[in-house]
Amino acid sequence: MALCINWQSVIIKKILKIFALWLLVLILNLFIHGNFTEVTLKILQSTTVLVIVCFFIQNSHYAKDFFGRNYFIFLIFVFSLLLIFAAFLFFEDVRVSISKGFGGNRVNFSIWLSQFTVLFSVMWYFGLLPFFRNSKAQFLCYTTYLAPLLLLQLLSGGRLGILTSLIAIVTSVLYKFKGNIVRQLGFIITVSSFFYLLYFIASSRFYLVYLSLFGDSKNIFRGVVELSPRDASAASNIHDLSISSSDLYFNFFDYIVSYRLTLFVEGLKAFDLKMFLFGLGFGNFQVQNYEGFPQNVHNVFLNSLGEIGVFGFLLFCFIILFPFFALPNSKNAKIIKTGMGIWFIQAFFQPEFFYSQIGNSLCFWVFFAYALKCVFKVDKENYVI
Repeated sequence: MALCINWQSVIIKKILKIFALWLLVLILNLFIHGNFTEVTLKILQSTTVLVIVCFFIQNSHYAKDFFGRNYFIFLIFVFSLLLIFAAFLFFEDVRVSISKGFGGNRVNFSIWLSQFTVLFSVMWYFGLLPFFRNSKAQFLCYTTYLAPLLLLQLLSGGRLGILTSLIAIVTSVLYKFKGNIVRQLGFIITVSSFFYLLYFIASSRFYLVYLSLFGDSKNIFRGVVELSPRDASAASNIHDLSISSSDLYFNFFDYIVSYRLTLFVEGLKAFDLKMFLFGLGFGNFQVQNYEGFPQNVHNVFLNSLGEIGVFGFLLFCFIILFPFFALPNSKNAKIIKTGMGIWFIQAFFQPEFFYSQIGNSLCFWVFFAYALKCVFKVDKENYVI
């Protein structure tokens, strides 16, 4: 098994041409705005993504054999997560640490975990999980792998990652048992009941704040239970209480998503013709948040438009959306498209994601590479579309 990249292959040459256009956009951004450090970082990040995509295009057919022979990786992974969960139950320092993403960011930590949920869901759909091959045993493995992932996500409070995981689980069940509503509902209810039971036991026995204080910033239900639309409007300090009902509900949902809607609206208002055409440069597109401080727009697409202008933005959209339109329609193509499309949830609520947060977007690029492989019919005997 020789893992390598053949830079002379036809598909790689096509990708390199698109990459050259993207580099041109970045270099033009450097000449226009002069932000050398930021542009250099984007070039390095983009090059890393290029290598990852090219590697998986030419080597993804080894994945089944690799996981089949190295099943102990799954055991180590599950054991490690369960060990973290056990430490969470008994050590206060771990409880504090996990709610902060283990020294990083709890949102990114939850998103990082959701990549494994998506990967396991797709592997379960194709029957590729190790140890067993019959459907019932596969589902048992699937549930075993998911248990520690979802528990850590729930207890971290990172809602974007939790939402991604739930969508991955539900869609994989719907696709796998298409047309059988009883089995679909049965699997979804069984899995959700199991995880809710474990979550309830853990939180009520060892971490009462998750059930007693809905307003706590670590609770996944923050902003949903404790505030009415009018309370949220008052909390935002943006409007008075005599506003219309539509504004009240806007403020309510804005509060639930940590005022990201306000950032989006303010970002739209900031555009003029020059900014629309050329952007402001990487890291320079900021708007005033609800507290009056400058903050990045938490939407990858709007943020990209504001940083690199409309021409770079169109190329960016073409790159990440191409497989959706080029991938032929089939039963299996739907799950591959879902494996890519599910990450747009993060893109709509994060300022950066696809190439600037490679640790969290790696799963997207793996599916992206596999989709391109199917589009260009690389290694025909090994793809499943």
